[in-house]
This record gives sequence, C-alpha cells and structure tokens, in this order.
Amino acid sequence: MTRWVRALLTSMCGSALITTACMTVDWRSAAIRNQRKVIALLAHARPEAANRGEIRRIILDSGIALAPDSDQVAFGYVLIAHVHSSRFTIEARPAEPGRTGLFSYFLDEAGIVRFEMGQTQASATSPPLGPANVN
Repeated sequence: MTRWVRALLTSMCGSALITTACMTVDWRSAAIRNQRKVIALLAHARPEAANRGEIRRIILDSGIALAPDSDQVAFGYVLIAHVHSSRFTIEARPAEPGRTGLFSYFLDEAGIVRFEMGQTQASATSPPLGPANVN
C-alpha cells in the first residue's frame, strides 16, 4: 500500500484500527483508484486561452478538456470548470458519493488541490492536499 493511500485512509477513518477496517471494504479500493486519477488530472490542469487572454477551456491530462460550466464525468467523478476572464476553478465531486469517490476536490489557477470528505463540496477554503498525500 502506498503512503498516499495510507495517509488518505488514515485521514478519512481517523485511526489505524479503523483504517484497517476501511481497507477490507472492497468497493473503497475502486473509489481510491478514482480519487488518485482525479487528483492527477487536476494536477495537470492548464487553461487554453482564446481571444484577449480569456480562457476558452481547461485542458487536463489524458486528453480531457473541460468547457466552462459544463459537467464532464471522468473516473467516477463529475468535473466542472468555472471560468472568469483569465481565472478558473475546477470542482470535482464523486458521481456516486461513497462508491465512486470519498472526497470532493477543488482547484484554482494557483494549482493547489483542496479537498473535503463526504458530500461536502470542496472550495477555496478547504484544506490543501499535502505532498505526502499525493505520492
């Protein structure tokens, strides 16, 4: 098990004993795989500019592009980009909370991925993912 998965489960479950119990639930492994893929997508997000420096769409890894204010499903998550002139944010929430993902994520043009557990939508004030959680 990678450090990232262990840290994610520990933060989600709260203790080593509960973390061990969480790991035995098979469907969570698919949710964790989805989360890892979505974090990688967000980490590679870059704006594609149109006229006058305004953002036309957000390009993610794996050939996925987000049009402003349109839902896009990838790896069990619903992704939506919000564009304001030359600034952008991306929200990612599980398509089926608890099954396809356990966390929601938020990213802005600063490149910091933020997260919230459960059905709470991540925002600019949510805690950032630390480097130990991404590896």
